[in-house]
Amino acid sequence: MTSRAWYGVAVIVLLAGLGAAGWTMWHGLGGMAGSFMHLLAPASATFDLAEAGTYTIFHESPGVIDGKTYVSSNISGLTVKITGPGGEPVPVARPSGKSTYSYGSREGVSFQIFTIASPGQYRISAAYPNGKSGDPAVLAVEHGFGVRLLFTVLQAVGFGIVGAVGGLVIFLVTFIRRARQRRRLAAAR
Repeated sequence: MTSRAWYGVAVIVLLAGLGAAGWTMWHGLGGMAGSFMHLLAPASATFDLAEAGTYTIFHESPGVIDGKTYVSSNISGLTVKITGPGGEPVPVARPSGKSTYSYGSREGVSFQIFTIASPGQYRISAAYPNGKSGDPAVLAVEHGFGVRLLFTVLQAVGFGIVGAVGGLVIFLVTFIRRARQRRRLAAAR
């Protein structure tokens, strides 16, 4: 590792780690954005929820449905009701913390959460009270958003660290070996 070419290898390892980190974030976030199920409220829709667990309903503004963009700044009073496959009501609550995302033209803020015990067809209805009209709002339903986001970020950080540390180690080892070689050559003269 005394050739100057190893400095180039160090740079390549660094750039590969950073590139893998960027690709992981881009691909991971893109995959999450594509997994959202959308509803234009006020309305009702039936969704096939494939996994048991907690789902988050986000309010997207701006939100896009069928190529049309909706901007809804005020959804106060909008209520969500969910019924399970057998018609039983599913409790809906406000999330304990606030989750947000911004991807492309979509921006969302957590609005409601609900938990299902088994997969199936669930009807989600969103309406303003007493038939009151309000801004049309895009709602997005997602399962496991926080965990997948955390995993994606940790994976990207890991790639970045491996690339940075790997590149630095190669650089330092090359630098030290070249310095030793120069000293040996100088002493041999």
